[in-house]
Amino acid sequence: MARRIWGYTLAETLTVISILVLVAAIIFAVTAPVRERARQTQCISNLKQIGAALQMYRQDWEGIEPIPNGLPLPYHRLGLPEGHMWTKALQLPRSVWFCPSRWCDPYYKHTYEHHASSYMFLALSDQEVEALNRDRDTFAAYRPFGEILSEDPSFPLIVCVYHDRYRHAIGSDRRAFQSKGRVLGLSLQGDVRWYDYATLKKRRHIDLSEAATQEMRR
Repeated sequence: MARRIWGYTLAETLTVISILVLVAAIIFAVTAPVRERARQTQCISNLKQIGAALQMYRQDWEGIEPIPNGLPLPYHRLGLPEGHMWTKALQLPRSVWFCPSRWCDPYYKHTYEHHASSYMFLALSDQEVEALNRDRDTFAAYRPFGEILSEDPSFPLIVCVYHDRYRHAIGSDRRAFQSKGRVLGLSLQGDVRWYDYATLKKRRHIDLSEAATQEMRR
C-alpha cells in the first residue's frame, strides 16, 4: 500500500503568509501609539533630570528669577549655561540628552553621531543672539532671552520636537515651526509641559529699522 504524503499547495502557503502579514500589520498599528507614549514618558523623564540639574547649577551661579513684566535681565544674570555648553556644564549622562523618539526621524538617523543632544536649545546668550542677528537673512530678528522671560517666565529653555507628527510629515525644523503641532519643553522653573509653535515664535520679532532694511538689501 502506497504511503500518502501530506503537504500544502502553493495557494495555501500564500494564503497563510498573507494572513500572517495582515496580523503583523494590525499588531504594529495597535501598539505604535503605546510605544510612542512610552518614548514620551522617557523624554519627559530626561527633561526633568535636566531641569533638576539646572536648578542646582543656577544656585551655584546665583541665578536671578525673572520678574514678569519687569526689566529684562542680561543672560548671565539668569545663571544659565552658554547655549553650546549645556551638556558639559550640567554633567549628566549622555543618554539623558537624547530623546528615544529621535530614531523615528529619518533626518536624524544619519547625523546623530555628530550631535551633543537631540534637544533644541532656545536659551541663547546675548552674544549668541547678537551673532545670529548679524548673520541672519530675514527681517525676523532674535530677541534677547532675558527680554522673552520678562514677558513670559514659563517660556521653554529647551524643547523636543520629535513627538510632533506634523514635523515628520514636513521634514524640516524651519518649516515645522509654521505648523500646528506642539513640542515638549522645559521651563526655567523646571516644569515640563507641552508648548505650541505660536508660543515659540516669541523668540523672534520683525525688525523694520532702517539699518536692518539697508543690511538686508545688500
